[in-house]
Amino acid sequence: MPVITMASSKGGVGKTTTALLLGLEFARSGSSVALIDGDKNSPLSKWAALEGKPENITVIVDSNEDTISGTIRDASTNFAFVIVDLEGSANPHVVLATAHSDIVVVPMQASIVDAHQATRTVKTVRLLAEQLIRSPQAVLLLTKAPNFISSEARSVRAELEDSGFDFLPVVVGERVAYRSIFSYGGDLHSLPTRQVGNIEAAKQNAQDLADSLLSYLRVAQGKAAA
Repeated sequence: MPVITMASSKGGVGKTTTALLLGLEFARSGSSVALIDGDKNSPLSKWAALEGKPENITVIVDSNEDTISGTIRDASTNFAFVIVDLEGSANPHVVLATAHSDIVVVPMQASIVDAHQATRTVKTVRLLAEQLIRSPQAVLLLTKAPNFISSEARSVRAELEDSGFDFLPVVVGERVAYRSIFSYGGDLHSLPTRQVGNIEAAKQNAQDLADSLLSYLRVAQGKAAA
């Protein structure tokens, strides 16, 4: 079953939000999902403790580099999707999780600082992939985007694409609805519409994210099998 890892050496780029949105979308389609909370702050575990967690999502806490490989391996035999959320720092977990991943998603905001950190993570994954029997793909994802795309954002993305870095075609917006999930629990479809605005746009953005990730994964697996 697909193992999807969220990785970045920089905190605050939307890794946990992206992991949860993907997990919720996959679960909504009827798939069983394991969310592995590899962040010592345990944000996914705190969400799971609130009301409304879908029954087909299981949150597994493991931030221990001695055990996380086994945790990912075991989860991949029991769940349709495994999503690993790593701590936002450079640590051995990236290496260990990459060894068991089909795809590594590297969230980043559209800035020069984020671009530098994100591309370092992608290069690390690519280097590791050369040494592994299983060759995970690494893809960048623009996150926390405002309603408009700035000239800096367009410039950063164009420069990285010209340098051979892949992006998922979807941009994850900066949305109150996404933050609200961690306050109210549940998913986008259970949020109180009176307290949280523009939920429909957030739902569509999350669905587009999941669809684009699955499309990228299918293409990557096709190339690996060729």
